[in-house]
Amino acid sequence: MSVSRSFASVSIRVHPWQEFLIDCARPASFFSLDGPVGPGRRNDPRDVIKVQSLLGNGDLGSFGRYQGPQGTLQDEDVDGIKSWQSRNRLRVDGVLNPGGETIRSLRKSMAAWATKSWSGASPS
Repeated sequence: MSVSRSFASVSIRVHPWQEFLIDCARPASFFSLDGPVGPGRRNDPRDVIKVQSLLGNGDLGSFGRYQGPQGTLQDEDVDGIKSWQSRNRLRVDGVLNPGGETIRSLRKSMAAWATKSWSGASPS
């Protein structure tokens, strides 16, 4: 299965996985969820991959065990979400809702990390 994408005046066909990567390249999109992620929630694989990637940057969740996101919510991910929520004094329920306090907190943290990591860096 492929999807048509238009870039400027060129139209190409891409695989759904490539479509996901293109979507994630937009910072606002990467930090937004289409549905809730957590125990008993919708857990769309695209949203779970985003959550696993964000948690992986903080050494939380299943990211390390699988050497990357796999798109299926694991117990380690729920524990990582709860740990993040606890550390940041958020409601500890293991759930991320679209536009909710946990995803907003992760977004702020990642923005601060990226700014700190890249400040003062210059290309060689």
